Amino acid sequence: MQDKILAIFNNIQPLGQELTDEIRLHGKLTRSEKKCDLLQFHQINKSIHFILSGCVRVYCINDKGEEHTSWLLTEGDLAISISTYTWITGTKNAVGSAVGEEVPATRRSHASYTVTVDERTFRNVCNTSACKGASQYDLNNYNCIACAIDVFNAALPSTKPFSVADSPIGFTTPAGLYGRLNQINSAGVSGVSMNQANAPVNSSPCN
Repeated sequence: MQDKILAIFNNIQPLGQELTDEIRLHGKLTRSEKKCDLLQFHQINKSIHFILSGCVRVYCINDKGEEHTSWLLTEGDLAISISTYTWITGTKNAVGSAVGEEVPATRRSHASYTVTVDERTFRNVCNTSACKGASQYDLNNYNCIACAIDVFNAALPSTKPFSVADSPIGFTTPAGLYGRLNQINSAGVSGVSMNQANAPVNSSPCN
């Protein structure tokens, strides 16, 4: 299996011994069931698949739930998500806060979702906020959006949590939260507001 892959690669560009050894060391044979998903939307591609037999279909689903095939991969092709490697970088540098620097007509921080709670639920929200606020911040695994969603869900029935899908770069983002609120607002969910608001004042840099 590895010899076949190496032969194809060497026909494109001769490989050095170090890279050849790495492919032999880390390459492994896997079998996938028909119609299974090698990678789903929002997932980070952690493997490069070399197709020995069969066919892989690359497709997307539009807002109407319709599937559109964009590519068919067959024997000898590589199946890989290029977006993973164009979006993800080795480091994330700290940047100055953009709060207060948005254009009012296009800003995405004016959305809100309001629910009415009783005293017991409010206490649960406060306890959840204190607990989650002590969690270690991690951009990929537990960022400020994820924390805010957990706190908000403490005010909702456990059977109907509010959720936001991960972005293509692997974690929840403010834009993703805004998009989700806009989606449920369009669906007629009560309590969601997309009204214009004045931007808060920038006070300090953030990561």
